[in-house]
Amino acid sequence: YQDSGEGVSEGDPTLNWSGYVDTYSRRMHIEPVIKEWVEWSCELVLRHAEQCFPAGPSPGGNALSAGRERLVVELGCGNGMLLFRIAPIVAQTPGGRYIGTDISTSGLCYVKRIMSRGPPYGGLPIETRKIAAHEILDVCEQKTVDVVLCNGVTMYFPSTAYLIECMQTA
Repeated sequence: YQDSGEGVSEGDPTLNWSGYVDTYSRRMHIEPVIKEWVEWSCELVLRHAEQCFPAGPSPGGNALSAGRERLVVELGCGNGMLLFRIAPIVAQTPGGRYIGTDISTSGLCYVKRIMSRGPPYGGLPIETRKIAAHEILDVCEQKTVDVVLCNGVTMYFPSTAYLIECMQTA
């Protein structure tokens, strides 16, 4: 991962796709493509969460706010494009947490910079960890993980076996 400084939405600093290159054209993706991918990905994750955690008698009926504490772990959170959209929903749960992991120091530093700006992201229960995907056990050990999110990074994994090992570990 290399931060080129390009690819940050002028209107939304949480939409930072610097380093995302189109496989076919070898050019930076354009904002509408990235925005569509991020929105679609978040919709899928939240739809999955609703199936895993049926809404109970909680106020608002939000699937992630029903019942016990919730933990979402993202492998390869990069600049936080999914993290900053899903973490606020996880935060609606008392004790809900979001752990974003990545091997990129610059990506994790970007997430921390956005969080340091204060609301709406500064108070979210977000942790970041600089680890490789196969080190997920360090994050998951002695914790019940509700969702392991691995979106947009698997193409960087060395093999399908590595992906399967990471998911089985989590």
